[in-house]
Amino acid sequence: MNITMMQLIKESKKENVWYLGNKVLYDLCSTYPDHKKDQEIIAKIHLIGRTYAAAIERRKDNKKKINDDFFIDVVLPKIKNSDIDKWFMYCRKNNDDSTILTIHKNLVDLFNEISDLDKRSLASKYLHFHFPDLFYMYDSRAASSLGTLQTILNMRIRVKNTTDPLYDPVYYKFFTKCKKLHTFIEEHYQTTLTCREFDNILIEIANEKLRNKTK
Repeated sequence: MNITMMQLIKESKKENVWYLGNKVLYDLCSTYPDHKKDQEIIAKIHLIGRTYAAAIERRKDNKKKINDDFFIDVVLPKIKNSDIDKWFMYCRKNNDDSTILTIHKNLVDLFNEISDLDKRSLASKYLHFHFPDLFYMYDSRAASSLGTLQTILNMRIRVKNTTDPLYDPVYYKFFTKCKKLHTFIEEHYQTTLTCREFDNILIEIANEKLRNKTK
């Protein structure tokens, strides 16, 4: 891959064409952090899911209800009757790794109740926009870029599988690797990175791979 770590860091900090769209989502979750009003819940779960290709309405059985009815009859009551605001309140007071991973698993389980699918990607992205300094956004592109990033940094991180039922095992490994790589970059390149900027690095690596395939 013909791209250096310094180039990736520089690109990650640019205000790119996606900045405003992401800012809208950050502002939405900052302005409406709770899950009590129907319109606020629908706005957040719908816009984040659709924007980041992780829609809650993509479910195991999508023939029983049309999407509008699914949101009103299933998504809303499941979220409103859950302990999601208690989890979020706890997360605002405790930002250790165990809390982060546990709350992610709680949300994965809640979204599974709604969709009958493991929505770990949606859970990570939904949490990221509420807590941008704590949660890394998981998806297949980001996960596949971790190995390449380690190669660029000339390092290899091994994370043992977790058997802790409070954690989603896939996100546990992803989060742990992200945090170690994030810390390594900051220490060795004398820079600071937000979780969003670290995600930008992973996505740029994924995009660079696609560009090279088309040459």
